[in-house]
Amino acid sequence: MEKIRDLLQALQRITSGFTGSLVVKDVNGKYLYVNETFARRLGRPPSELIGMSAADFFSQEIIQTARRTDREAFEKGLPIEFETKGKLLGKPFMGYVVKWPIYESSGKPFGVCLMSVSIEEKDTIIALRKKLNPLFGN
Repeated sequence: MEKIRDLLQALQRITSGFTGSLVVKDVNGKYLYVNETFARRLGRPPSELIGMSAADFFSQEIIQTARRTDREAFEKGLPIEFETKGKLLGKPFMGYVVKWPIYESSGKPFGVCLMSVSIEEKDTIIALRKKLNPLFGN
């Protein structure tokens, strides 16, 4: 858990000023960390979202994409990037997502870190991805 705590602290430092969503979730899809932007989009404080999952807020289309891309990130062992669309709290949403797999010291999958922005902000997330790659060994 210490490794995860260090990772979260580093993420917070590097992403200060990032206007997109930043989430860390475990292998079961439960939120371990969410930034203020993500929480605001869901209309709740970050502390209320810890332990919840995408199934609590997103359309089935987004949930299926989340599960599939989590598996893909673990299978590749590398960051993946993709566009997504669906409904968030009943409203249409189109975004761009980057996911990194997170592993325990033993090499066992722990969870994923993901960042997402609206499709119009795609360039900002690509630039930030380069800064974050060293945190995940990529």
